[in-house]
Order: sequence, then structure tokens, then C-alpha cells
Amino acid sequence: MDKRRINEMLQHWAEIYRSNPTKSFSDRHFYHHLIFQGVKPADREVNLGILPSKVNPDYRKALGEISPLCHPNSPFNNWIQYYADSPQTSCFVAYNWQYFCQFISKDNQARLAGEHIKIYIPLDAQHIEEGAKIIFDFLEKNHISHLSKIGREIRFDDIVVRLINPEDAKKLIQFVSSVPYLQEGLIQANPFAFQQNGIAMAVDGSLSFNSTVAKLLNAYMDYKRNSGTLNNVNADDFYAYLRALYLDQFVYHRNNNLERICQWEPDEENNYREVIALIIKVQDPSFSLDDYMQHYATCADVELLTESKIFETNRLLIEAIQAMTLRWGKNGIPSVRDYYDTGDPTYITRRNDLRDRMENSKFRATLKAILHQRRMSFNQYAQVLLDQYHIDLDQLLRDNGFDPGSGPKH
Repeated sequence: MDKRRINEMLQHWAEIYRSNPTKSFSDRHFYHHLIFQGVKPADREVNLGILPSKVNPDYRKALGEISPLCHPNSPFNNWIQYYADSPQTSCFVAYNWQYFCQFISKDNQARLAGEHIKIYIPLDAQHIEEGAKIIFDFLEKNHISHLSKIGREIRFDDIVVRLINPEDAKKLIQFVSSVPYLQEGLIQANPFAFQQNGIAMAVDGSLSFNSTVAKLLNAYMDYKRNSGTLNNVNADDFYAYLRALYLDQFVYHRNNNLERICQWEPDEENNYREVIALIIKVQDPSFSLDDYMQHYATCADVELLTESKIFETNRLLIEAIQAMTLRWGKNGIPSVRDYYDTGDPTYITRRNDLRDRMENSKFRATLKAILHQRRMSFNQYAQVLLDQYHIDLDQLLRDNGFDPGSGPKH
């Protein structure tokens, strides 16, 4: 959060409201002003690749463009050609989403995720074409699953990278922070977002973080005009207003003013609550990258991993596989997998308090995060651990007097 820039923006809008006392402003006015913050005037005229919609389709076809609606000498078309033979990255412009050039890892893991770590790397017109290649080449080289896009205009959200793995996000942030070419091309990021080294981050699910900020700014300025307090407009006052709205809507349930402002559908309420909570959290000077990752983990319903959590979960998983193999033979691993999938504790034996220990730990949540990070299935990860610890389940059965082919009899 950049308090100085927020104060400047609010003062700018207060002056506009004072100069236009009867004019009605919409969130679109605020959105347009917001997204071009820090962009040089000349860069605002840049179009990165889309042909005007009035151009005859036959003319587009005659140009031999690789992707629909792209000008052949544009950055969009150059990126599409550059990644045309990539084994890992799909790069294209979709007919039904012509504003963006999309970059998607072919493993589809990020595409299928419901929530993402959203990273803004805003580059100016002089750096965006080569800068994008540097960024997406890094993601390819490190086999990082992502769902990304670049808009056709230069703005503070022109490059958006969506990731699902916190460790991958930290690698990308560290990489961008270490490349002088990228650092010199950065545009000032969204002042309302969490930032690190000029890189902004959000979590917004199916919503738009920037659109939500615009709606809240619009409501705040309307409130200040209606209450006759335009001379008292600043960042602290804005966040106090926002916290009061949040508490009234989600904690005390005293009114639905926030719902009226955002005009959400019933299935969007939780999403808006998470986005607005993040906007409020970010204004705390002590809010850190780890805090941001914890917010993402809460929204995505995944457990943040530590070495101790991984060790304890691995130990329980191995113990459970061995115990259930001695009980059910070849059905031992499937029994543990069924517990992981369903949470039904009856799939795990009570012997040695194993069931209680697994239930009282965050075994399932942590294992979910491990599989998410390693991009493995349950069976794949179980086999990796058995190999790592040199555990032969057939030998385990033989050592306990059972035939590996038939297993224990119950």
C-alpha cells in the first residue's frame, strides 16, 4: 500500500467533486483513472497488438496473422510467434477475449484452479515486449504452472501472472526483483495492493481487484460529498470508512451498504468479502509477504507448508500406509487414500492411537497442499515416500507372517 499516492489520488478526486457539485460519477470513471496511474502520457496511446474491430475480416486473413485480430508487426503477434513451438506455453488471442494476449502453461494445473496468487508486473511500452519474454521464459525454465495475460494497453496491470504455488510466486518475485531490465521498466503499481519491489499482488477469485477498488472509491467520494466533508478526504479516513462498511456487512450484519455498493450476486458475496478484507489488511504497515500468502491459503483452502509440517505429515502417511497394509494387504494404500479423499476416520485403524493422531493434526489439509505444490496424485506421492525411505510393503507383509499375494485374512 502506498499511502502517499492514495492521499494524492483522493485529493485529486475531492477537487473534481468540488468543481462539479452536481455531476454524477460512476465506478468506471474511478477505474479508468486508477489503472493509468503512473503511466507516461505517450504510453497511454500504445496499442500492443489488436487491429481495430472495423477492419474487414478478409483483410485480417490476408495479413496471415497467427492469432485472430493481431497486427502482424505487434508485440502480441511477436509473442505468439516466439512461443509457437514451445512445449510448455500456449500463447494466443481468443476471439471472445480480444483485449488480452494469453500465456498459459500447457499442464493446465493453474487453469483448473479456483483461486490464484495474482501478481502484477507492470512494464512500460519500452520494456514490455522483451520483458514479457524474460518473465515467461523464466516460468518455462522453472516448470511453473501459470495462467497469465497481457492487456493491449500500457497500464499498471498490463502483465498479470496467476500462480497456484506460493513457493513459485516467491521465486518469480525474487527473479523479477533481480533483473535490472525489468526493474527499470516497472510502472508504479496499484497503490491499494500489496507490493514488493514494485510488484503488486492480489487475490480476487472470479472478481477484479481493481474494479472492486474503483467501486469503493466511488462510494467513498459520494459519501464525502453527500455528508459535506470533502475537505476531510485522506487515506486514513478512507480506510476507516471501509472498515466500518466491512464490519456492518459481515460482522454485525447491521446493514447491507457494502452489498449495495458492489452489487454482487449471491454467489459472489464470499469472494467480495475476501477481496475487501485484503484491501483493508494491506494498509497495515506490518503486513508482509507471508501474510499475503496466508490470505491466499485461506481463500484457496490450502495449508501453507513448513518443513516441520511436511515432516510430520510424511511420518503419519508412512505410518498409516504400513498399519493399513498390515490390516488390509494390497488395500492398505487405497484405504489411506479413501481417508484423505473423504475424511472418514473409519478408514484408519485406532491401533497406537493412529486415527486420533491423524484426526487431531492437519494431516489432510497439509497433504493436500503438498500434492498441490508437487503436482502429484496421492498414489504418486505415496510411492515417492516409500522409495525415499526404502520401504518394501511386500517385505513388510512377509516379515509379519503374511503372504504378499493374499495379505492378511480378516
